[in-house]
Amino acid sequence: MAFYLSKLALIAGIIAIFGQQTAAGQRCLALVADKNYLFNVDTEQLTDVAPVEDASFSKNDMLDQTLSPDRQHLVFIDHHIQNDQIIPDLPIKLTVEKFNKPIPFRQLFRDPSLVFPYHTNLGVSWSPDSHWVVYLRSEDDSTSYAGLADADGKLLREIKLPLASIVLDSWSADNRYIALMQFPTEENYRVMYLSVPDLTPVIVNEIVTRRSCRGTFETYPDPHCTYWSHSGHQAMYVIKSGTQSQLVVNSLDKNGSRTIDLGNNLVNVMYSFFPYWSPNDIYVALVTEVYSADSNNEWGYSSLSIYRMRNAQRFDVDYSVAFSGFGAVEGEGLPELSWTPDEKRLVYGRYRFKSAAPGDYTIDIINFNVLTKTRKMIWRSTEPNDVDIIPSPDSSTVAVLQYGDALNNRVALIAIDQALAELIQTQVGYWRIYWTPQGDLLVIPSEIELSDGRPATRMEVFKTNGALVLDKTFPDVRFLDATWTDCDKP
Repeated sequence: MAFYLSKLALIAGIIAIFGQQTAAGQRCLALVADKNYLFNVDTEQLTDVAPVEDASFSKNDMLDQTLSPDRQHLVFIDHHIQNDQIIPDLPIKLTVEKFNKPIPFRQLFRDPSLVFPYHTNLGVSWSPDSHWVVYLRSEDDSTSYAGLADADGKLLREIKLPLASIVLDSWSADNRYIALMQFPTEENYRVMYLSVPDLTPVIVNEIVTRRSCRGTFETYPDPHCTYWSHSGHQAMYVIKSGTQSQLVVNSLDKNGSRTIDLGNNLVNVMYSFFPYWSPNDIYVALVTEVYSADSNNEWGYSSLSIYRMRNAQRFDVDYSVAFSGFGAVEGEGLPELSWTPDEKRLVYGRYRFKSAAPGDYTIDIINFNVLTKTRKMIWRSTEPNDVDIIPSPDSSTVAVLQYGDALNNRVALIAIDQALAELIQTQVGYWRIYWTPQGDLLVIPSEIELSDGRPATRMEVFKTNGALVLDKTFPDVRFLDATWTDCDKP
């Protein structure tokens, strides 16, 4: 299967490379666009970041895939492919170039037209700790091989894979395993895993359904079928076993697999299952989409359940759950469902239908207390649009981003333990909002247009109690993505 590139895939790759808002001391928001900018939350200053000039970037047509997460190692792989034709006499060659400082963000965000032609027979992935490089390559007969190198570019081993036409999925949290996928048919997938550094295969024989993977129904798919635990290497996936669906948690190298029965699959009914680990891997929230396969009798609903992983105890939370199924890539949270960092609450969107007319609904934001098993509505939307839910790191408030048109998105900051206690309402022209890593501030960047027609970026900063700290406009600044970083490492 070809490696597809899209704006979503590029952004997802950038987010995966840069990391999330976890490390203390990161008080600069890097803005990525036609230039590189750093916004210092404490000094309220926006500065340009000069790119690193190096000839390596002109010869690497897979830059977004081959720069290490620490942004200081760039891998080059010369595959035996010329003009999309496999030339067996040309061996594979792997080299790594090192840099004495991290590569700035702008050099990662490339226009898709600059990336093509991509290698349909080659995939490359760095481990999250930047210690290992794994590549996959395929021959003309679909035979697949996997190779491993270290951060110095030393090629340690290459093996022939037991399955053909394999593509990369994602790494485990502890860098000890990498998930792979196979696509035997349009609807039925398979997964396998490679241990690192010995590349021992772990094959899953059961079918993994496409409708329980993420990113598989987009114009340019970036699919992921494995849901990794936040620590260690527990691989979770959904299989089809006879007439049943099962949730599998595979420890890969310890006590084998645990399965949770998800029920029988009825005739003319379609099922999708989307699991999501809690922050400390104690619980799994499972969204189940059930809908008719009969076009003459259309119906459907989404339900939400929680499983305690120690004993597989299940308790049902809600039906009519607002859920699109496209939100998680490589372990990121679902947009309409989020655990609070303290793991005590699950915050999610719920459809509130006002009539039977199509589109006549709003979305309620529900706070479900896992300990007391009670739910409480904390916010209600005014329009039937998708929402993103982002709890604060201290679990006291939740930011809700509701999508409108391109310049009319809406952000609300809500006290999580007080029903309908809305702290702020603001309109934004962008589709991301950011908590500082310390959790004390909510940063909302938005694209605006000045009265003279020039583009600009507006930065609004709020405290967790809704108090406005900063509202500042930077003329002639535009951005496509942003992420937290150390101020001295742009």
